[in-house]
Amino acid sequence: MRRKYRVTIIWDTWLNPGAEQEGLRLTRQIWSDMRAFDGYVSHQLLIDQNDPRHIIALGNWRRVVDADAALAEYKDRNRSPVSSPSSPSQGTLGDL
Repeated sequence: MRRKYRVTIIWDTWLNPGAEQEGLRLTRQIWSDMRAFDGYVSHQLLIDQNDPRHIIALGNWRRVVDADAALAEYKDRNRSPVSSPSSPSQGTLGDL
């Protein structure tokens, strides 16, 4: 069975101390907003049980260029003082 997406983008986010609740709320909002972008397939948020400031988002996209375009457009429209998808390190996993 072939997957409907080609890449998984990994966002590794560290929230500012004391901003865990607001940061998680904003992270959930960001990923809810991502659904409107071309090429978005799905996402999963992983919250570090030992440190709730650490959130990893796995975003599934049809193509890397779709994810890059969404990030660039979203970053220009929305600025968050707590967390943003542009601040973490990003990596791409393709089909193996």
